[in-house]
Amino acid sequence: MKTKQFPQWVADDLGRSAISADLGRKLGLRALSAEETEELTGRDCGGSYEIPYFDLEGAAMRFSRYKLMKPVSLGKAGTMRYWQPPKSPPRLYFPPLVSWKAVKADAKVEVWVTEGEKKAASLCALGVPCAAVSGVWAWRSRRLHEAMVPEFKALLPRDV
Repeated sequence: MKTKQFPQWVADDLGRSAISADLGRKLGLRALSAEETEELTGRDCGGSYEIPYFDLEGAAMRFSRYKLMKPVSLGKAGTMRYWQPPKSPPRLYFPPLVSWKAVKADAKVEVWVTEGEKKAASLCALGVPCAAVSGVWAWRSRRLHEAMVPEFKALLPRDV
């Protein structure tokens, strides 16, 4: 049985983060065409790939972020390279490469936290438990009055 290949731009993007296509499949990544991406985002992004999120039990959440093939200029607000549904709350990304259930159960296990799903996945592939925030302030939500996202709280107390 032949496994589905990622488009070259996806493989190249993953490769820049030391993520192989096989590892990308283990992470559940899925390439979307330009049409699918535009239907999802309402923008011409030339395609994207989905990064599904998982909870501390290893179950898929009903939340994903999307790496855009063509970044979108937001004027003075900057450039959008990733997209997530509007008004969706920030969440921690737990790459499904380590047993987060075991990590959660043992407060002696050190957890690293980085900005960016691909960095976290690269560390987890090396056996280092590493969660990711999707942006430097994405560990909390003013809009939802969360001083800390619930998944982050579930990891405490421990060295992070």
